[in-house]
Formats: sequence, structure tokens, C-alpha cells
Amino acid sequence: MYSKFIKMLLPLPSFIEVSFPSDEEPNVFPVTVGAYSVPCPICQEKTIRHAQTLRRFRHGYAGHIGFIWIEMAIPRHRCVACDLTFTYDFGLGIVQASSAMFRKELVRRCLGRSIADVAREYELPYTTVER
Repeated sequence: MYSKFIKMLLPLPSFIEVSFPSDEEPNVFPVTVGAYSVPCPICQEKTIRHAQTLRRFRHGYAGHIGFIWIEMAIPRHRCVACDLTFTYDFGLGIVQASSAMFRKELVRRCLGRSIADVAREYELPYTTVER
């Protein structure tokens, strides 16, 4: 039941599994990805994962908790045909330290309000919200 609530709270693709947060960091949700294959974005040939980095991203915000973070391994892939190396983000729109869902929420909160108000509410620098 609790895992279904987390899945509704953090809308993520169906192939991503969300784990329970630790007691030390209750707003950081570790996520893992099931089996997947990534075609090359240029030639659509097979790729191999040659590295991955564990990273955290802002994915949401709850008034009484603060930022909701997801922690996941971001893979680097290399195409076997054209030798292109690229990072694959599983369609989450990850840029720097936030997901596309978080950035869209910030934009929605800015409608009819000043950027400075939203920056204070989310405790983010004005220029971050502005970008």
C-alpha cells in the first residue's frame, strides 16, 4: 500500500522501482531501473552501458517536508556501430539537479505570481527559478 502511494506521489515511468527512504534521509527516494535496452539516438543500433554514476535530483516539493529527491544510477552508453557515447536519463528530462517534472511545477507556481515569491517559497535562488 505504501509503495503505491509513493508511486502516485512521484510519477515515474512504470519500469522504475521506487524504494523506501532511509531514516537518516526521509525525503530521498532511491529508485532502480529494471531491464532495459537503449538504441543509439543517431543510428538506432545496439548500445552497451560502460559507466554509471549515482546522482540525486529534485523531483517534487511538499510543504511540510521540503524537496523530494530521487536517487538513481545514471548510465553512460556507447554505440557499437558509430561509437557515440551519451548519457541516458530514462525520459525524466534530467538537467543539472532537477527533473522535468520539478521544473514544470515551478513554472506552474510562477503563473500569476512573481518569480521572487516562488523563489522564497521553494528556498531557491532567484536566478535558478528565473532560468
